[in-house]
Amino acid sequence: MLTLFKRRLPVDATCGRCKNAEESVHHALRSCPVAQDVWQALNFTWDLQGDRQSSSDTWIGSKIRELNQEQLQQHIITLWAIWNARNSEIHGEKRKPALEIARFVHHYIRDFTLAQQRTVEHRTSLPGKWNPPSNGLVKINFDGSFYQCAKRCGIGVVARDSEGFVLGAHVSSKTCVLDPFMAEAYAAVRAFQFAYEMGFTNVMFEGDSLSIIRSLKAKETDFSDVGTTLEELQIWRAGFHRYLFAHVGREGNMVAHSLSKYGLQLDEEQNWVEDWPHIVDHIILSESLFKKKICIVGLRWFAN
Repeated sequence: MLTLFKRRLPVDATCGRCKNAEESVHHALRSCPVAQDVWQALNFTWDLQGDRQSSSDTWIGSKIRELNQEQLQQHIITLWAIWNARNSEIHGEKRKPALEIARFVHHYIRDFTLAQQRTVEHRTSLPGKWNPPSNGLVKINFDGSFYQCAKRCGIGVVARDSEGFVLGAHVSSKTCVLDPFMAEAYAAVRAFQFAYEMGFTNVMFEGDSLSIIRSLKAKETDFSDVGTTLEELQIWRAGFHRYLFAHVGREGNMVAHSLSKYGLQLDEEQNWVEDWPHIVDHIILSESLFKKKICIVGLRWFAN
């Protein structure tokens, strides 16, 4: 619009979103109140008012020098998202709320990061088998399986001690699930709840989704759907003396993974205390640490 105005064509150069200032790239991306709401929703702490007189090139260049790589990535994607939302609105679409744009930015970064992580995971050696926790800790493995056609997920959780003995297991399903990320997030929340209900106070939570483990470890607020779901963990955090989060390869999470696949078939949750469903007998046998545990599993097989 401003370019047409400068060519003396009969157009209104006023910002069509805030109606308070002449539109420019700098205004549309930064100083417009609509854009500022997006930056604030993303918790950018730099002064939004401090350098209004600088050009867009100067302002963006200064941010390239000031921000670290992660912040710069978020900064550039946010600029793109704000500009796209502005263009959509100008062409007749409904204005997107700031929180919706911020949520899009988080989703985009998450998906991009996950794609990179998957590439790295193929090149990086992760633990190839389940390993017991240190003395005094209970290890809880969790996993979520996603069935896209039904928008449904299965959840699998298993708890074992430092000797590899199964302390309990949980299987359930959930409907209206948007994507695999949400399936993993629901599984993490259910693992936390299961640990709390079982009375475990020193726990290591282990899953094979690196993006979820990183989200669980992160200290900053995550406005995405996954972040909002993981906030539910706050309900049970006070019940633990100590809890840790760890990432493991799929090979080290096979019991929870198999349970989550089983969960897709269920309409009601199932729980076991010092026991487990027979479908994972062979995995528990292969991961048993002592002959005593192997004998226990063997007896279960013969009993059936």
